[in-house]
Amino acid sequence: ESLTFNPGILQRSGDIEKRFSALFESLQDSKIFVNRLQNTGKIDKHWLVGPAARAAGYRHDARIDSPSLEYGKYGFSTCVEEGKDAFSRFLVRGNEVYSSFAIVNSIIADGSPVCATLSDMHGTGIGVSRVESPQGDLFCYLSLKNDMVEKIEFCSPSASNIIAFEQSMPGNVFTDFHFNWESFGIWISEAGVSIE
Repeated sequence: ESLTFNPGILQRSGDIEKRFSALFESLQDSKIFVNRLQNTGKIDKHWLVGPAARAAGYRHDARIDSPSLEYGKYGFSTCVEEGKDAFSRFLVRGNEVYSSFAIVNSIIADGSPVCATLSDMHGTGIGVSRVESPQGDLFCYLSLKNDMVEKIEFCSPSASNIIAFEQSMPGNVFTDFHFNWESFGIWISEAGVSIE
């Protein structure tokens, strides 16, 4: 079985990638923008997640670390920078967009269906998962009792990224607050979510 895509989908994907590339490159060419990000919000902690970790030279990435995920077969590799600052986080995020285009284009060009198999979840037990979201690791704990969800808990990357932001801000000028905040990709809406 093969996937059927609308004619021109690769062309459309290429057009979007070109537009992104023009924007990404123009931002890197803007001395004012780059100066606001370089050396802003520097942090180097082993517990960082997502782009913040990879911008500090750590290769933490659920897409590579989890053997059940098959990102490697699409040529995916982790984007890593060493600057530990908002600019490095910007570069990691931008390069991850290019990686996403490569994966999508590979799947479209191949035309083979991409499916995941899920095992039936019956009975009583617990499970945990880790997935890579745009902000970093998203952890989930699930408890089943007699085929029913008994408890589910999430630990969002924004919870970790807020701590990283707080620790990276001292010594920075106040006007760089928003540049630094956005570089961590924090979503307040997920920072204190508790499902009971």
